[in-house]
Amino acid sequence: MSKIEKKKVGIFPKLLFVMIIVATLPLALIWYASSQSTEHLVTEQVNQRLSQTASALSSFIGDGWT
Repeated sequence: MSKIEKKKVGIFPKLLFVMIIVATLPLALIWYASSQSTEHLVTEQVNQRLSQTASALSSFIGDGWT
């Protein structure tokens, strides 16, 4: 009983692990590409709206106060 017993892992858990990795990798890549695209579009829209607001405020202040 002084020997250390090693538990052997069968083929089913190994195959299951590999299949889960193979199935989730494309999903993770699609999610990453989608999130990067969405972030880029949102950033562009926010910058455009901020620029429009700044232009409108500067013209309002420039026309009203001078």
